[in-house]
Amino acid sequence: MSELATQNLATYVYENLLLRIMTGILKKGDVLPSRKQLAEEYNVAEITIRTAVQMLALNSLVSTSQGKGTVVTFDMEHDDNSQFYWNFMSKRVGSIVDVMRATSLFFSDIMIYAALNCGPEDIVRFKQLYADYQEACGRNIVVCFSRFWEELLETLKNPLIKELYQQMVQFTGLFSIIFEEKMMMDFKVWSLPYLQVFFQGMEEGSLDKLRQGLGAVFGDSEFVAYSEKYNDRLGAEEQVPFYWFISSERHNLTNSIINVILKRIEIGEYQIGDSIPSLNAIREEFQVSVKTARNALGSLEETGMVERSQGKKAVVIKREAIRIDKEKIPVQQMQNDLKNLLDARAAFLLTHKTFVREALKGKRRNKGPEQQESRLKTVTYHSPIPLFNEMILQMESPTLRHIYMQLENIMIKGSHYRQTAEYDYSSRVSTIMENYERALNAYLEEDEDALEKSLYAVIRIQYDITVDYCRRMGVPAEPVIT
Repeated sequence: MSELATQNLATYVYENLLLRIMTGILKKGDVLPSRKQLAEEYNVAEITIRTAVQMLALNSLVSTSQGKGTVVTFDMEHDDNSQFYWNFMSKRVGSIVDVMRATSLFFSDIMIYAALNCGPEDIVRFKQLYADYQEACGRNIVVCFSRFWEELLETLKNPLIKELYQQMVQFTGLFSIIFEEKMMMDFKVWSLPYLQVFFQGMEEGSLDKLRQGLGAVFGDSEFVAYSEKYNDRLGAEEQVPFYWFISSERHNLTNSIINVILKRIEIGEYQIGDSIPSLNAIREEFQVSVKTARNALGSLEETGMVERSQGKKAVVIKREAIRIDKEKIPVQQMQNDLKNLLDARAAFLLTHKTFVREALKGKRRNKGPEQQESRLKTVTYHSPIPLFNEMILQMESPTLRHIYMQLENIMIKGSHYRQTAEYDYSSRVSTIMENYERALNAYLEEDEDALEKSLYAVIRIQYDITVDYCRRMGVPAEPVIT
């Protein structure tokens, strides 16, 4: 089990700041933002920031003095052979192949969609970024390569997708520190012709050329092979998976957990008599402290939906929708949650082919227990989420599983607000369930084409409903994915 899954939020913030130092974002002599600023950035208490900074100080990464603040003391230019540095590297290099593969799987279709929707001004800007990449040397090769894809994602105006990409790049960028300059130059020389094809695809609006160029440079083949070399070289065995730190989801962790579990009960993922996740299971899934997980379990009991007896797990005793009082919802919180919901649905929509392909690939290899398949067949659900959840669990990549699980949790949380709608979406919901039935049968029969078609219909309608509802609630919903 990873450090991030077993430790509290202080460790989570510590790891995030540590990556900034390791990747050179924070250099020797830089002053960290104040505790208050960091607490606002990470949406945690100042005491959590203090603990995280103390952990950095214990490892001689920063020093704190009265009147000067907290200063970075770790020098990436000279301390790269320190025992601490190599311990940190060796524990994470085992997951670099999985992270790079997950990056290519998740973002390929997203990048192609963004490229097809670029205007003439965008293309001029990307030509300049391409020119910068041609001239780049040393570690700047990695910086320029990543900058192009970040700028491309920027055109989607989807903060959630951009945040995920930036954090994955930050994670993988850590390993560029140990890349030999010759290997980075080799990668640049190899990738330039393919990027040229990709640019031609952007200018001509050619899907074939976009796929040809992106498939090599950003695909699940040569790109991943580069990372395997470094994994083999360091002989890493231990894996510390990449974890997506969704900063916008951290404003009220306890309520987020409660909303997700209540929604799972409502839609039938947890039936009456079923156990809900234990204290440790909640800590691992949501990456929270024991205190937060315990508070969430206590609040769930107070709803009357679950009951826990001494020494036993909490079980579901009622299944009904928890009504939301529209008047009690903070407007800003609702708008933030709805924007996250819309962005998460967009991510599912753009990557539905990968979602289907990777789930079925894992299902065929795992040949999951008949009991799970039987449960999906016999239990009456009121949402596609149980099928989504089952498909996520079948995926072999731990990074990809984590990404989709986080997206699912955002969608579960945000979908609560539809209860406040003053518009009847029931006709479209019935169409969703019709397509869900087709998707469920296709999944059980492992019919990839039918599953892709029916699941796309489900996600498309859900996305359109969310766009409509966001507009009614004054939440920006542009640009809409067509």
